[in-house]
Amino acid sequence: MPAAKQLKDQVFGRLTVLDRCRSRNGRVTWLCRCECGKLHEVVSHALTSGHTKSCGCWKEERNTSTQPKHGHASRSTGLSPTYQTWRAMWTRCTNKNVPSYKDYGGRGITICARWAQFGNFLADMGERPKESTIERKDTNGGYESSNCIWATKAEQSSNTRANRFVEFQGQRLTQAQFARLVGHNQSTISYRMRAGWTAEQINTTPANTRNRIASKLGDEVEIPEELFNGPPL
Repeated sequence: MPAAKQLKDQVFGRLTVLDRCRSRNGRVTWLCRCECGKLHEVVSHALTSGHTKSCGCWKEERNTSTQPKHGHASRSTGLSPTYQTWRAMWTRCTNKNVPSYKDYGGRGITICARWAQFGNFLADMGERPKESTIERKDTNGGYESSNCIWATKAEQSSNTRANRFVEFQGQRLTQAQFARLVGHNQSTISYRMRAGWTAEQINTTPANTRNRIASKLGDEVEIPEELFNGPPL
């Protein structure tokens, strides 16, 4: 076959044709040496059409180069907790079809351009610690390194929009945190805050003492006993 005689010593991609070898299902095959050093048998048409250009090493190198270098997303190991957090963050901020979108993307919560690449997110935040997830320090701010930390569920529950906060001695505390700090139960704190007490008044007034105290408007009022003790827990 003329075409077969012309292939010897020719180069196709990474393959150099050494010699003609046995026929395979009536088709002529050629023994080739790949640039990587391996010998490989290829049929004539695969060489001349450009279908086969190496022993297979070229494809392997290409696949390796397109895989993530961070090792957090692969077919063999699946998605790491950090990668799952990054993907979920983008989903709730950009996918209008998910229920959580209304509380994030629908509310104007955005993600910084740098975090479009997972590698940058990983470099800024580090790997996600066990039993934690991403937390925005300012719940009305976007996702960016200056506004995000890893936090446990308990820590996150202290930073929701539903929480009421107390300013006390230069600290911004939730009612639960304030109650632990001053030694009152949380229901007493809640009652007193609704009555207009300051954080200092709440702290200095014993929970089991009935007395008179000025309201936030400066008028003296009789404080019901339940404001000191709160309802039974």
